[in-house]
Amino acid sequence: MATAQSHLRHYETVILLHPEVTESGQEGIRTKVGSIIGNDGGEEIRWETWGKRKLAYEVAKQNRAVYLYCNYLGIDGSVAEIERTLRITEQVLKYQTVKIDGVLAEDFDVEVERNKRTPLYMSPEDAAAAERNYKRERDWADAAAASSVKSAAASDAAPAAPEAE
Repeated sequence: MATAQSHLRHYETVILLHPEVTESGQEGIRTKVGSIIGNDGGEEIRWETWGKRKLAYEVAKQNRAVYLYCNYLGIDGSVAEIERTLRITEQVLKYQTVKIDGVLAEDFDVEVERNKRTPLYMSPEDAAAAERNYKRERDWADAAAASSVKSAAASDAAPAAPEAE
């Protein structure tokens, strides 16, 4: 069923898989989700495998899970079908879908979105560089705020000009 582009919305789904899932099991999940998106006239933008990570709390007696991330364009019906499929798939521990935007903007560029990467997907070196840049920007913003507070305090302390009579 093809839909008009104006009805497509931008979504991301994070899927937590059982820690013993093989590469072929992960590929099977990707194929299932991709076919649902494609059948409804949507488009997969990118998949990322974030690897096996420790969970914040135990899920289905598991402390670790394999994280998959899917960024795609779809309709509301696609999301419902994806979640139904994930709910009945044994390898899936949890999943969450988030709508990024409402109706897709006219200037939305799939290629630009396809080339982006999430911070969890970055290499350790790239993540460290991003952290350094963030700290540098934060320090600069703190220094600018401190100087504006000092200049405001100095103007308050300056003697007022005498009034003319």
